[in-house]
Amino acid sequence: MTPAEQRKSRLLELADFIEKLDEARFDMDDYGPLEQSYDDAQKNKAIKSMECGAPVCIAGWTCFIWKELFNPLKSVMSNAQSILNLTSLEAANLFCPGYWLKDFDPSKKEDAVRLLRALANGEVNLNYDI
Repeated sequence: MTPAEQRKSRLLELADFIEKLDEARFDMDDYGPLEQSYDDAQKNKAIKSMECGAPVCIAGWTCFIWKELFNPLKSVMSNAQSILNLTSLEAANLFCPGYWLKDFDPSKKEDAVRLLRALANGEVNLNYDI
């Protein structure tokens, strides 16, 4: 699989995962417990917390889904950027709700899903600097 195909596949898988979450489990203001993980023991504890219902943002759920790729020495945002093969601008514009396009409301799970699918299908450009 090429990097572009892997990126699209992961973005779509993430969108599907988030779409199935209860509303209370999606929160763009919270990276989730993985942000406090600095070693494998803390990482495993954080993952258990997420399995039990902790609310988490797009970046946090990315790291949860691909936990085997999560590096506790890097930030959640940096890990998610690498996992999804995003540019720095795409990561900032996707993971920081204040930068979202006006057509998307970061507090709404369905808008996060719509944005992820649009990014995967090349329908939206997040490579912009405000």
